[in-house]
Amino acid sequence: SSLGNPKPQNEDKKETTESQEASQSETATVTKRAPKDVSLQEINDCWDDYLNNLRHHVPQMLYFQMQRVDPVELKNGDLKLRANDDFAKKIVDENRRRLGKLLEDEIGAFLNLTCIVQKQEKSGEDSMSPYERFKKLQERDPTIKKLVELFGAELDYNLNQ
Repeated sequence: SSLGNPKPQNEDKKETTESQEASQSETATVTKRAPKDVSLQEINDCWDDYLNNLRHHVPQMLYFQMQRVDPVELKNGDLKLRANDDFAKKIVDENRRRLGKLLEDEIGAFLNLTCIVQKQEKSGEDSMSPYERFKKLQERDPTIKKLVELFGAELDYNLNQ
């Protein structure tokens, strides 16, 4: 009789399915590791997969900002990320717990994320003056070099245009 048994019979079934679901989700996750066991190289290796995973779990703006962020240093479970501007840093800082949790799903260890603003160095060609670029162009292209030798070509670069 149900008088001696205060809980309904279908609750036993519910507990069984909950424990089955829990054990299934535990096997699907990455094995837990200590943060000190993770290397920066490992993070760099899985960074693209991590970003792809973010696309499905975070707002689009956060995803786009994270594409412009790079891991630069890992020390004592703290992962330092480099952003190009203050806005990206602010977005990362506001979501660091969530981002850390999703990174944990990828690597198996929770890392404390910190973000710094550091402009990425421009490639050499972008930072050269027009004269330096013209000189490089002559070095790369023998035809241009010959024209400069024959006709004495010079750059007329007027900054006031």
